[in-house]
Amino acid sequence: MDQKLGKLSGKELGLTYRGTHSVTSSGATCLKWNSQILITKLYTAWRRDAYQLGLGSHNFCRNPDNDSKPWCHVLKGNQLTWEYCNVSQQAASTWTDD
Repeated sequence: MDQKLGKLSGKELGLTYRGTHSVTSSGATCLKWNSQILITKLYTAWRRDAYQLGLGSHNFCRNPDNDSKPWCHVLKGNQLTWEYCNVSQQAASTWTDD
């Protein structure tokens, strides 16, 4: 934890998480970040900065928006939504893209 700011650091939030976890906390399977159903969403594989954010043609949990932990887009019934992933803080802070 960043003692100066009293906030979780980027690694603790899973900002650099590049693991292969693809199931949400509720057990839903993540959609691929390049799924056509996400065309109107902000965080997709079509962003100019998608590579830097870890988004691509996969369905792995990511934290592209500085949220509290990695998440992904899911379908619940016919409803497009998103959910947090059950990625441990330790896993989220140890996986990096370097």
